[in-house]
Amino acid sequence: MDNQTRLFGNQTKQNWIDLRTRIILSSDDIKFWEQATDLFQKRIETRYFKPINKIQHMRIYSGEGFSVMTLMCSLIEFLQSCYEGKSYDYKLSNKPDTKIAYGKSKEMFKRFLIQHEPFKAIFDNNLSKPYGNIRTFADDFYINVRCGLLHEATINNKWIIKTNKVGYGFNEFIDISNENRKIIYRDNFFETIKSYCDSYIQKIISNKSDDINGSLRDNFCRKLDCLCLIEDKTANWWLIEGNV
Repeated sequence: MDNQTRLFGNQTKQNWIDLRTRIILSSDDIKFWEQATDLFQKRIETRYFKPINKIQHMRIYSGEGFSVMTLMCSLIEFLQSCYEGKSYDYKLSNKPDTKIAYGKSKEMFKRFLIQHEPFKAIFDNNLSKPYGNIRTFADDFYINVRCGLLHEATINNKWIIKTNKVGYGFNEFIDISNENRKIIYRDNFFETIKSYCDSYIQKIISNKSDDINGSLRDNFCRKLDCLCLIEDKTANWWLIEGNV
């Protein structure tokens, strides 16, 4: 990959190379973390948020919600991989994850749904009538929404997509009160995803500890290295147990 390849909006691989050097030398300087998270923000803005906004503003209501939700399902896995600091490696599809890579999209996707609020409050619950390996709403959503959209351009098992519901708050993005008619409010879902991203960025900038994953900064930098195909593994965020 050329160092001038644009990976973060108009920002390039070289921008991250220069910034990571400053972080290695002075990791306590908050302005470097603000600049680093700005790269992340530009990537998700240009590759996800802006396209979703364009689709939303079409307002033709003839199925564009499927495109919106497909993009968000792709984004969910990316966000969790940033949170964990791992890159996808197809060779691990039948093997355990390592400290720096994963091969099972299903588990990565579901961990986002059951580890982070307000998603956890919904998806970590059991179905009233589980079937096969589908026992929780996270299982149900992964199989019947995420996989349905990515593989068949459809959603299954009584899920439907609507724009939004008058009076619903941004974090009221799914109605599972009736398992025979589970509603995704796509616009509210999108606002909730954006709110999660804002919170995640602030945690990195402030170096806030995390109950589940206490190394958000290290994981974040390792993920950016992976996106940029950085081969230098001497930075602290690569010096993790089992990978030294």
